[in-house]
Amino acid sequence: MIADRYLPAWVDVVRVDPRTFVPTLLPTHPASNLRDPGAVLALKDVPEGEIDALLAAFQQPGGDVIASGSWDTHRQLAPPSLALQIATIAHAAIGQRRRDAGGKEYPVAYIVHPVHVAALAVEWSRRIGYPDDVLAVFAAAVLHDVLEDTKLTADDLVALGLSADVVDYVVRLTKVNNDGPEDADYFLRCCARFPSWIVKAADTTSNLMSFAADCLPNERNQGAKNYAAGKRAKMLPVYENHRPEGVDMLQRDYVLDHVLTALRACEAAASA
Repeated sequence: MIADRYLPAWVDVVRVDPRTFVPTLLPTHPASNLRDPGAVLALKDVPEGEIDALLAAFQQPGGDVIASGSWDTHRQLAPPSLALQIATIAHAAIGQRRRDAGGKEYPVAYIVHPVHVAALAVEWSRRIGYPDDVLAVFAAAVLHDVLEDTKLTADDLVALGLSADVVDYVVRLTKVNNDGPEDADYFLRCCARFPSWIVKAADTTSNLMSFAADCLPNERNQGAKNYAAGKRAKMLPVYENHRPEGVDMLQRDYVLDHVLTALRACEAAASA
């Protein structure tokens, strides 16, 4: 099986709770974790020349994939597991790592960030009364950077078995110009549908929390300052005045309060 050739490359195991779909990163990866049907693998390093074969496993009916403990094919996976598998492999295939606000790489697989975004977005969705949306929210969250950062396209996501709605949410979360700044039109697209709206808020909160933790006293911390300033100037006005259909002001404020708390913490840490 293809999976057998990639066992030495494991660096993280992610467990998705089968009832709540809340993901957690397991700090170690003993073989016993493979017996957990919610466990999937996050790869740190894919050998050069093997990337195409790894991605092709998703594109061939019946192909072996790096999946749960049973090594099922991707078309047998539940939507949350499928989305996480695709995101994990797509980011690993380009060697992507999590970066701080200044662009310095962390020594961890990139999937750590989408998993954190998913955990926030799923929890908020439940708390504001949208429990029926957690599957779509989870899928959009773990995939939110795939079109922007990796080789996959929207057509690829459809071909891999994701629903048209989930792909639409991911497209809304993707900047049209990958190298350009997020503008009002971008945030308006996110606000048009509930999953993309709440995932963008969770993505911003996750980044702000991470960047705040990276700030050092008496340093310039310019990357964190710029990120926070951009969100305050461009995102907040849109989120304060626009929300998806069916979301009331109290629900909006619950989510926005989390963003604002993280924003203020990042601003304070960057200025210390």
